Amino acid sequence: LRWKKQLLSYTAGFEKGDYVGEIVEKTERAARRINNINSFTNLHAELGALYRKSGYIRNAEEHARIREIFSARVPEVRTDDLSVRERIHLYRLYIGYHFFAQEFAEGLAYAKKWTALFAGREDLQRSNPEDYIAGLNNLLIAQNKCGLTADFAESKRTLRRYSRAAGPGLNPHLGLKLRKYTTVHEFNGLFMTGDFDRGVALFERLAPGLDGFLQQLDPHSRVILHYKSACLYFANGDYGKCIARLHRIFNMKEADLREDIHAFARVLHLIAHYEAGHTDAIPYHLRSAYRFLLQKQELRDYQKLLLTFMRRLGAGPSGLRKGERRLGEMNSPEPEPDSPKHGSPANGAPAPTDRHFRDLRAAMLRLRENPYEARAFVYFDIIAWLDTHLEGKTMQEVVQGRVDAEVR
Repeated sequence: LRWKKQLLSYTAGFEKGDYVGEIVEKTERAARRINNINSFTNLHAELGALYRKSGYIRNAEEHARIREIFSARVPEVRTDDLSVRERIHLYRLYIGYHFFAQEFAEGLAYAKKWTALFAGREDLQRSNPEDYIAGLNNLLIAQNKCGLTADFAESKRTLRRYSRAAGPGLNPHLGLKLRKYTTVHEFNGLFMTGDFDRGVALFERLAPGLDGFLQQLDPHSRVILHYKSACLYFANGDYGKCIARLHRIFNMKEADLREDIHAFARVLHLIAHYEAGHTDAIPYHLRSAYRFLLQKQELRDYQKLLLTFMRRLGAGPSGLRKGERRLGEMNSPEPEPDSPKHGSPANGAPAPTDRHFRDLRAAMLRLRENPYEARAFVYFDIIAWLDTHLEGKTMQEVVQGRVDAEVR
């Protein structure tokens, strides 16, 4: 178009007026499309940088600030007037914003619009493989967060079919991205159905080539996969390997990346040590977790409840500093003389009673109603863990029982 417009000054006379108008109109339309895409991608990159640093929005103040940035910068457009590429970038922007705000149902709606652009369009899938793969990835993330097990399974099959058909012909960059998505969602599916033993078996089978694969990924993807693998081992009752995977997160140089995952990794680390019988180590890890959470401004009500609970498991106040002792003493009723369900911890400290687990479970269910505390339940299924102690079951049995009840 630029070349044609340059030629107009040499070739266009009055008789070329219609042609000139057509060229000018096409040029302006192309400029609008470029401006729209630039606006969408710039704002998406800005929001993405904030998300990669701290994770999901933590409180009303952050939400208001992000909403203000988004509302002030997102262009007003009519979707029907946009090209396919403009729509993809617009949907990507809205998905990123809604995911950031933990509005997963809204993100799901835009992910469906994105993938609908490619439905039945093999030509578009071949010509735009990166956008098609990214659309499927966002759809799977949204379905996972919304707990849509059947829809997730169908979308996962679609991704696998595409991987088998098109994967070998993709360039190395897209091939790596496709492998990352298929691996992550394979494990996400096993978390949704509670098939933790199958998940561990799959992880162990992939383990020989996993380190090389992880080194090819960006740090953000690595920290997510390390955390998911730690949760998988924990859910399967292999607490030693869970702790080992968490140490990989602690040893990462990018400590300021996804501070939320680093924070929840500290909490999971503490619980894993308790379950492994390392109750003599709890005071040290309690202090370490408290200092880290305080430093990263991640000491929310969820963490306070858990740290208070963990303090009862053998870390008396003598091991805590002044500020930490106040944390351990906050609104915690004295235990009633119920009989312990699982016996005493290895160091002889009193075991928590059913009453303690019931009280914490009730408090966590209330907390889950708070939209800014709900993010904690995305990282670790604390309710399922508490139920293992109350019901005397494994996490696999608890989660699978929940899934069966939902199906019925």
